[in-house]
Amino acid sequence: MYPQRTGSSLNIMSHDADTMFSLPDELLIRIFHEFVDEDHSPVLLSHICQLWRHLVFQTSSLWSIINLRSVRRAKHHLALAQDHPLVVTWLYTRQAHPVLERYEWIFSHAPRFIQLGLVLPGPTIVELLDRLGDELSQLQNLTIAGHSFWFPCTLGSMPNLRILSLSDINLEAGTFNTALCSCPLLEVLELSHINIMMSSHRTPASLELSHLRSCTLAFMNLKSQGYLTSFIVLPKQSVLNIAIEEDELGNSSPEALHPATIAMLQPIRITTVYLHPQSILFTESQQDSRCKLELCIESELPGELTAIMPPGFDLTSVTTLDIDGIRSLDGLHVLYVLGQVLPCIRQLVIHTHALQKLLACSESGFKLFATASRLETITFQDVTFDTCSEAGVENVQEVCKLVDQIRSGKQAALSRLVLRGCKTNQEGLDTLRAVLPVIWV
Repeated sequence: MYPQRTGSSLNIMSHDADTMFSLPDELLIRIFHEFVDEDHSPVLLSHICQLWRHLVFQTSSLWSIINLRSVRRAKHHLALAQDHPLVVTWLYTRQAHPVLERYEWIFSHAPRFIQLGLVLPGPTIVELLDRLGDELSQLQNLTIAGHSFWFPCTLGSMPNLRILSLSDINLEAGTFNTALCSCPLLEVLELSHINIMMSSHRTPASLELSHLRSCTLAFMNLKSQGYLTSFIVLPKQSVLNIAIEEDELGNSSPEALHPATIAMLQPIRITTVYLHPQSILFTESQQDSRCKLELCIESELPGELTAIMPPGFDLTSVTTLDIDGIRSLDGLHVLYVLGQVLPCIRQLVIHTHALQKLLACSESGFKLFATASRLETITFQDVTFDTCSEAGVENVQEVCKLVDQIRSGKQAALSRLVLRGCKTNQEGLDTLRAVLPVIWV
């Protein structure tokens, strides 16, 4: 048996290799682009074979990602990128400020920058952007992470900017307003740990960014959050993401959202609840609403959902519950949350670690599912149903019990199981199909 299995494996490997090396050059280059990023140089691909080496060194776009952490490698990439637009990242972890004069060899190519990511001391960021000035007219993506420094936010020289991400900096309200007005094509705005200082108490004039698709306000004080939501007008079909730390919520009277934010979003209807590691994510989506709200609350344990939700939220409108990565949570707490939303939801998404938690208390917990009269679909994400393994056999058996429990309730609507990214064999698949139709994605 051993020689035969080994030979079969070698034949399969040989077939896969032949298939890979017979792919058209255009398709190989697209695959290479998926591999290459700021941490993975095309040089690694050039070591595979002569064909790949030739393709890699002939494709200038593969070398357009310039990471300034390694000057030697960055200069090598720049030379091979030729005239291709550049993606530049500069993560400087030393305490001493970098000497900008030593990097003139890359700054002279600033007109080619389409993406710029800076994690530098605050004064260095300010000096660098002042030095580049109008040369960043082609920039489309700007990411800045500082250390609570004052950022003048002069973006007037970036009319093509589409993505702006700012983290851990202080902004002056008037300057920031002017900066956003100068970015008419802005599609994504991400602000994290931002403190906005207002020079006056006057309410700013409304600013409508017609191309904005997503606005993220993460871990900001209520004053800064309220200021932004009082003057930024979100277009329809856009998404507002708000992340809030647990200690900002208070004990009895949570204030997760500024009144200006609530006024902008009214009426607020929760349609999706995500349970993730140390956090709960509420998603509000309504066809007639101005935008979609995603509110992420960092919390060690879910507890009573209504106790940590801001005023105006309605749990009865929840239609989807997504449980993911709850290894740090007790299974009974998860079931407690389930008990609050099961009668309403139409879709339940269970990831592999969440399923393990549910299995740990399945005898008492699965009884709750008899109340899930509206549940239509259960989606399992990255769960093994391969009956060749002990875990796979257990998962198949428990899912069958879960389905029976739901069907024991009155007017059960459950009609299908969805397996997304799951590992299974034919026996496991047939066993699940015997209880419900299965969609395998």
